[in-house]
Amino acid sequence: MKALVDLLSRLALVGLLALSLGTGDLSHAAPSLQEAQIDSYLAAGGSLADLCAEKGPSRAHQADCPACHLPGAILPPETSRDLRAADLAFVARIVAPRESRAARAVLDIAHGLRAPPLA
Repeated sequence: MKALVDLLSRLALVGLLALSLGTGDLSHAAPSLQEAQIDSYLAAGGSLADLCAEKGPSRAHQADCPACHLPGAILPPETSRDLRAADLAFVARIVAPRESRAARAVLDIAHGLRAPPLA
């Protein structure tokens, strides 16, 4: 009987831990793309005083909140339009010509797939 009570108390503890870890992230906001841009601006040597005309503490969300790093690590990063444009340019310049050359080699009737050229 004591073993059953011990087992149930351990299961209840594990369930409570899982519930608290699962719902604790819901009340915190994940860092946004704008905050990442501000962080990179600050890392490059800029200051918030250059961006904001108001003096005093900022009303923006502080990204150093430890509870905000948990859901932020799970979310996929937001991509900006510049990255998408660069990816499309890469595909247009490098990937597409390679694929067209590969298709031409397969469709060329002078060369069989596993044989020397026909004479």
